[in-house]
Amino acid sequence: MALTTYTPSAADATGNARTFPAASEEATLAASPYYGSAKWHYKPLADEVLQLIRQDQTTYCTADYSRTSTTSQQPITGMSLTLVAGKKYAIDGIFFTAIGDGGHKMDWYGGTVGASSFIIQQDTYNGSGITTDQATALNTEIIVSTTSVMAIRVSGYIAATAAGATGTLVPRFAQASSNGASSTVKAGSWLRARMIG
Repeated sequence: MALTTYTPSAADATGNARTFPAASEEATLAASPYYGSAKWHYKPLADEVLQLIRQDQTTYCTADYSRTSTTSQQPITGMSLTLVAGKKYAIDGIFFTAIGDGGHKMDWYGGTVGASSFIIQQDTYNGSGITTDQATALNTEIIVSTTSVMAIRVSGYIAATAAGATGTLVPRFAQASSNGASSTVKAGSWLRARMIG
């Protein structure tokens, strides 16, 4: 079977610095009856970029992240998602926690990413049941004063916008009220973004 080589643009033909294909070029490739079959063979670097842009992203905490005697929101170490402007994502994850007497609060900091549409639901699991809260805008605090929280499950959606091609979405965490007993997001907590449109 003959292979057809797809070169994203003439400027990339030398194999040096490469750029992601223009929307029209990608559309041409995607419209081909051979797209995704063995008949198509495109430049390796371009193929890697296509996969990178489209792949699911999962990030996680490699160590406990604690906040003590402070209500100042700060990014949870290791928890950052890079989103592509103009794309839509489903978000899910679980934050395992140990919450002290100060309770906890979270928000979703846009950083270098904006949103034309955003919604996040947080289900807080504690010894007596589940509390559900929802935010429909970035940087909106969800405050939970309960101290016996074992985990926080999140699910949501974002239509990303950004000044450049990509931006970052970061969950931030702090105590609801300042207290000497720390509130902690535990190692192994994870967060995922799946491109859906």
